[in-house]
Amino acid sequence: MIRSKFLDSLDWLLSEATRNGYKPGWAWYQLQDLFPDGLYQEEVESVAALLNYKPGWAFHQCKNLLSEGRLLYDDTPPKRPPLLVLGLTPPATESDIKRAYRRLAKRYHPDSGGDADMFRELQDAYEAALELTF
Repeated sequence: MIRSKFLDSLDWLLSEATRNGYKPGWAWYQLQDLFPDGLYQEEVESVAALLNYKPGWAFHQCKNLLSEGRLLYDDTPPKRPPLLVLGLTPPATESDIKRAYRRLAKRYHPDSGGDADMFRELQDAYEAALELTF
């Protein structure tokens, strides 16, 4: 996960480094001061890519941040593909999607003792799958 505030700060710091004649690595140390709570792995990797550092650099920086307790993690699990949630395989027609949704909605609806989180995921998958068919 890369935060927009991080990207804005990195862009500004790199332009400041260029304007003031600093080495680009200066921006890395400034970023660590700007984000005392920590950085995400993807953010560290983006710095490495922008500064043309070797891939091992990002690994070592993440390792250092982890030892300091400053490596952040994105706790949100990745979303499953909509057709997989509905138990379908591509290509699926609109009627297949509706039929699968109705069948699973009966099972997972909270009013009939189902799991509310699973029902919410099912609703999102249904809407996304319908958009894919059009």
